[in-house]
Amino acid sequence: MSASQITIEETTTATLSPSVRLGCGNFWEENYQESGAQKTGATAGLWVLRSDIRAADHVRVHPGQRLDVPGFKLRVLEVTPGLGLAHGAVRIEVQAAS
Repeated sequence: MSASQITIEETTTATLSPSVRLGCGNFWEENYQESGAQKTGATAGLWVLRSDIRAADHVRVHPGQRLDVPGFKLRVLEVTPGLGLAHGAVRIEVQAAS
């Protein structure tokens, strides 16, 4: 199955399915590990909002990071902090889980 790309802008959500939505916020620069190397760069909070549970899952994400959410495999392509009045955004590759 082919992957698609979505961009989630701060203060909005993206619907992956009727029961799963993603939201993002809290952008800042910090250190993180990617492929065994220490890196410094933009990160964001990613919220997985599910209709079947009360609380949302929350994880800090950075470019290159892969994660699984119910029914989907995600790869973070880009984290862009907002500047001035512009909102931050996270670009993600989404593939249905097999």
